[in-house]
Amino acid sequence: MPPELTDRIVDFLHDDHTALKSCGLACRSWLAAVRYHLYYAISLENIGLCRAFSSLLDRTPGLGQYVREMHLAMTEELQYSDILPSIVVHLGRVRRLVLSGDILVVDQATFQRFGPVQELALSLSSCRISDVADLFLAFPGISDLSIKNTRYLYGPFDHVPMLPVKRLEVQPALNPGLLPPSSPMLESLVLCIRRVQDLVTLSHILRTATGQLKQLDLQMHITVAEHQETTLFLDSLRRCPQSLTAMRLYTKSVQCLAGILDHVDPTYLQDVTIEVTVGSIFSYETVVKRWPIILTSIIDNIYRINHGLSVAQLGDSANDNATIVQEQIEEGKNLIEKIGKLKYEMGRDRPLEPVANDGESMVDLYNAELASLTEEGKGTWFTAPWLFAECYLYRLLRSYFSQTTYWASHDPFQAQKQETFRKSSQAIFQLATTMHQLEGEKEKLASDPQNLNVIFKEMIQMCLWGNATDLSLLTHMSHEDIEHLQSVGKDAQAARKEYILTDDQDKVWSHLMTLKDGRIDFVLDNAGFELFTDLVFADFLVTYTPFVSKVVFHPKLIPWFVSDVTPPDFKSTISSLLSPTFFPGSEPETQTSSLAASALAQNPTTVSTPKELPESRQHLKDMVTRWAGYLESGVFALSVSPDTPLGASNPKADFWTSPYPYWNMKDLAPGVFDTLKDSGLVIFKGDLNFRKLTGDVKWPADTPFETAVGPIRGAFPVLSLRTNKADVVVGVEKETAERLDQSGEKWRVNGKYALVLFLPRA
Repeated sequence: MPPELTDRIVDFLHDDHTALKSCGLACRSWLAAVRYHLYYAISLENIGLCRAFSSLLDRTPGLGQYVREMHLAMTEELQYSDILPSIVVHLGRVRRLVLSGDILVVDQATFQRFGPVQELALSLSSCRISDVADLFLAFPGISDLSIKNTRYLYGPFDHVPMLPVKRLEVQPALNPGLLPPSSPMLESLVLCIRRVQDLVTLSHILRTATGQLKQLDLQMHITVAEHQETTLFLDSLRRCPQSLTAMRLYTKSVQCLAGILDHVDPTYLQDVTIEVTVGSIFSYETVVKRWPIILTSIIDNIYRINHGLSVAQLGDSANDNATIVQEQIEEGKNLIEKIGKLKYEMGRDRPLEPVANDGESMVDLYNAELASLTEEGKGTWFTAPWLFAECYLYRLLRSYFSQTTYWASHDPFQAQKQETFRKSSQAIFQLATTMHQLEGEKEKLASDPQNLNVIFKEMIQMCLWGNATDLSLLTHMSHEDIEHLQSVGKDAQAARKEYILTDDQDKVWSHLMTLKDGRIDFVLDNAGFELFTDLVFADFLVTYTPFVSKVVFHPKLIPWFVSDVTPPDFKSTISSLLSPTFFPGSEPETQTSSLAASALAQNPTTVSTPKELPESRQHLKDMVTRWAGYLESGVFALSVSPDTPLGASNPKADFWTSPYPYWNMKDLAPGVFDTLKDSGLVIFKGDLNFRKLTGDVKWPADTPFETAVGPIRGAFPVLSLRTNKADVVVGVEKETAERLDQSGEKWRVNGKYALVLFLPRA
């Protein structure tokens, strides 16, 4: 194979160090490409790592030439030892240098050995100006300078050389007397304003900026009030050079925004970005960390299937279908190549490609929106709105599969969904026994609505926390983590209730009591255990209360956000639960429903049921058989046929996989809207449904739910059951949100907290 191709293959493994090491051991000719990625960026965060790296370079001196980025923790022990000189003697090509730690002591000759550093980032507790001067003299070619969290600089910059800096970032801002001389080449300035005194720094830079300044980024953490520093700042802002064409402003204060915009001359500005809330890194981490993991799992799924086909083909050389199998393998290889390329481009903020016209729904809609975003400069993975980018990703992946002959009906997440579902057996058996126990209390429950209310609250919490099992977010969860999330005992629910930040359960119950033989709609979220809890909740409503007589479930028509319910998922849930072999070691039993009969298998092993619930297998069988009967009689129904294949278009379900918020439902999906208008209650499950209900807008956390849902407010009764897994939060008391924000806990995204929000029909 030509080395150009092997280098290209190795490039796809740039962030997989385990695979890179294996490649390096497999073939000597791959070593250069492998080492390029392994040693491109080196982080030495303690003295032990420094010694180990120094020893490695002594044994293999050539490795240092691959290092382009270096992060050094400048400890006192490191700086007063001979370890740093022993490392830099092997370098010489470092382009980006990050220095962090407590103190900086610079030996100019030593630092010059790093190489032609162009990007320098300092994050130091304290350092002398003379050392900074020596550092600048060691790297005269610095074009990008970042000074963060360096609060104590001793001495003026009188003897600091002027650098050809094109981009300067200072957070927090420094006293203007401690700034390096302004570079005539400065094009981009990023400043964090936390104190009124920081406005003086900004004013100084703006007054001395030459005609090269093109971009100004301000992170304003103060309000613009009437005082001398503000007047100086606003006057400097008004006199910005005409070269300034881009301005990005991040602030918590609308008043601050208004004050600044009143003093900006818009004549030459071409690009203005304004964010009036504190930005989150969760969406960025999603693009660079979570999505690549998901793509890797798809590649692994295809590879495993291809490997199985290849092994089977070798074992049966006389197979008449050998040509078909080989074609399927080749299609699988092409899919792996496409998805690998997608992963590579995603991590490098490449432009989003148009969705191919695969004959399935939403192609024109996605491509029109993408074209509009591209015109606005938001057509790359890092710049596209998060909601659109995430929906687009799954529609794009679907187009890859739908254009094949042998993989068009393949759900790349199916095996993962099924495996996780199997691991939920403990909670499933426990819930089955709970429902069985209700049967003996049926008359008592019917005679006293208050008793029903108690059970209802347990059911709604069970249904709420079932949402914790979201495979697109559980990319690092162990089996034990999943079991913990799925614990459904009364003690676990009581403990969790304090994490429900807004709890409208009483309002929902009051509304339900006004219904008689009503219809409930579930806009589904995850398959597996969460769908099981949805079915348990629906069973409770139709079997044990007089308020509901029909439940309609709304699925997605393509593999969506890894674990969302598709028609094949819904159909297989019943058959899996009734299968004697689905859970580890099960026992065949006689089934009663014709739908359930299709689930029988022939493997006569024994079920592993909880010791404290020896009859739970029978309880599960009884309950799921009842569900199968409900499906046959129409008490339970899917909004589309359970036999709907992946990718099929249906106006009753297409809207759920669009990139648009539910605000647009009446215009974009009038059929769906009219159907839900007739519902007694529409239950929206999960985080994505919540984001779409609220327009995926970064509302203040205390924004009323009825405000955030916009145009669909009052159209039909809405119940949102959501565990917090994204930044969008509404309906939370201001004091509660501020307390959690100040705690430093990632309460908006970690899935630990939840919302139960209800809106009645108008």
